[in-house]
Amino acid sequence: ALRRDAERALTEAGGVSLPAPDAMRASLLTLPCPIPSNGTREAASALRSRLRSAFGVEVVVFPHGGALWVRLSIAPYTTFAE
Repeated sequence: ALRRDAERALTEAGGVSLPAPDAMRASLLTLPCPIPSNGTREAASALRSRLRSAFGVEVVVFPHGGALWVRLSIAPYTTFAE
């Protein structure tokens, strides 16, 4: 339920679609990043650093197909507020 709530919130806020069916997702969530970017390693590193400094979170950001993608790990012991 937590993963689905997070998916719904992130896809609605970012205006992006989930790239895989529900059966292929577990506690990991990979989404296209809604922030315009040139999709380079440098852009991924800069976004990762901004998320860490602004929100105190560690998020995997990686370039793929000319865009940035974000991978989140949603542990079962966390809450939606976290």
